[in-house]
Amino acid sequence: MPDWGYEQSTGNLYRDGVVVAPVAQGYSGYGSGKNNPDMQAASDLGPIPVGEYSIGPMVELHGGQVKNAVTLTPSPANQMFGRTGFFCHGDSNDHPGEASQGCIIIKELAIRQQMAASAPAILRVVRGP
Repeated sequence: MPDWGYEQSTGNLYRDGVVVAPVAQGYSGYGSGKNNPDMQAASDLGPIPVGEYSIGPMVELHGGQVKNAVTLTPSPANQMFGRTGFFCHGDSNDHPGEASQGCIIIKELAIRQQMAASAPAILRVVRGP
């Protein structure tokens, strides 16, 4: 069973595979693609595609503009629709709710730190209810 779970349609993030109460709520995707499972194939718009991802270390992105981003490496079995470069990072301070082009956005740094510390754990992304 995966160590972490994420629902595309709700933005809920779960720990230890227990789908009882989310430990955090976030989002994935932008505009009409935000939390919209039907748009998972849309590059830079839809949410992170369904499948399993290996959780890796925290990194900085875009020359340090995005800090504390957890690396998410897709399983070779995933249908990625040609999409790459997925992470779990914080939201935009200037434009809240608009920081994702497919990455999972979780505002709480402590949750992202727990994810990174659990590496090499697995994140399982599902459509959701």
